[in-house]
Amino acid sequence: MKKLLLIAAMAVSLQGLAAVPPTTYIQGSVDAKNLRTMYLYRVDDGNMEQYASVKVSPEGTFAFAVANPEEGFYYVATSTNTNAVIPHRIYVKGAATIEMDIKGQKAVVKGGTKENQQLAKWQEVYDDIAIPSWSGVQYRGTYEDFFPIFESFIPKYEAFRKSLKTTGNKSFDAYMQFLMENDVDAAAVNFLFMPRSKHPEKSQYPAYYNQIMQGNKYSNTQILRLGDGVRRMSAYLLYGSLQKGKAAANEPMVDNLQNDTLKGIFLVNGLGRYRDQQALIDGMAPYQHLLVTDSLKARYARAVASLATFSKGTKAFSFSYPDINGKAVSLESLKGKVVLVDMWATWCGPCKQEIPHLKKLEEELHGTDIQVVSISVDKDADKQKWEDFVKKENLTGLQLFAGSKGDMMDYYKISGIPRFLVFDKQGKIVSVDSPRPSNPELKKLLLATAAAK
Repeated sequence: MKKLLLIAAMAVSLQGLAAVPPTTYIQGSVDAKNLRTMYLYRVDDGNMEQYASVKVSPEGTFAFAVANPEEGFYYVATSTNTNAVIPHRIYVKGAATIEMDIKGQKAVVKGGTKENQQLAKWQEVYDDIAIPSWSGVQYRGTYEDFFPIFESFIPKYEAFRKSLKTTGNKSFDAYMQFLMENDVDAAAVNFLFMPRSKHPEKSQYPAYYNQIMQGNKYSNTQILRLGDGVRRMSAYLLYGSLQKGKAAANEPMVDNLQNDTLKGIFLVNGLGRYRDQQALIDGMAPYQHLLVTDSLKARYARAVASLATFSKGTKAFSFSYPDINGKAVSLESLKGKVVLVDMWATWCGPCKQEIPHLKKLEEELHGTDIQVVSISVDKDADKQKWEDFVKKENLTGLQLFAGSKGDMMDYYKISGIPRFLVFDKQGKIVSVDSPRPSNPELKKLLLATAAAK
């Protein structure tokens, strides 16, 4: 009888074990001071989607438990802003334990499956160029610093590829070949788009750059398995357009993709650049057939809805900022005039490039009912620098200082400057993302608005 009871108990115990799903444990330490939370991201169509968050212990340790995980790439980060930090990439599959020791911008990863161990070995090699070229991390060096690092990295990369052993997972092994080449391409391209004080000529690029655009590297959806896949694809397309010259740079980049799924995802991820509802609708009209999934259609609908307050003819944001003499100037005080607003800053190179064109435009519009208003978003601490710049450059029009008061920037969701906005004589929106002064279309828009009744 006792033997039967023991056998029954063992059977119940085995049933309980069978019911426990395979779990990946991601644990480790981080050296960031005052860090309270760690974040785990999974991949959703080439973007990072927050999956979980955990508290960091006073000793700087953390741990995630992912039950029955979907196989693929995950990312561990110290912030919800993955543009400002480096998310550390790992490969999750089934039951495993992954150890991470995060120090600064680097992470030493140990354990996990064979796939994760191979990825970790590649990451150690790739870190030589990955950190300075990551698009969200400020790298203060110039091409004179980076290019030698990049060129010395290429032989290491080629040697690693040749010595790479298989994991037994054919799908993963094939993807690793794509991943390594794409990683190197991404590092090379992202560096060129980072703010820096010196810019190289094409003749100074390392030889590797000549092969980046060779072949059709985005003809299938494998890039979408990476959390920064869409960002990499966008940078790749922009780089390709710029290499072809100005005419090609003005062509829709999406037309250079050979896969309709990638086209739809690329377009939807770029909807944030629209600041006018009608412009979004018109711009997307030729591509509606590419929004083939419910998810893409829903994201498009949300983007259209989010711009409803910026539609032409709706009431504009009621700003009020001091001029260079300290006198407050508001949009209401300019009623009866067409108002062109220039959001800019003294540190913004593209803003300064527009100044000669803006001065010329003001001269051509002299005597009309059109008022140019330049609003500086320099830091409060740089107010004197702004005043000196205005006087030195003899800037005309109304010069206002918003400083750190970012209410207008927030209202119109302005993430980059220069930005030009046009309001009619009644203080209603004409455009919250108008052409720049260097574009003749702006003058036409202003004159047409002034002539309207």
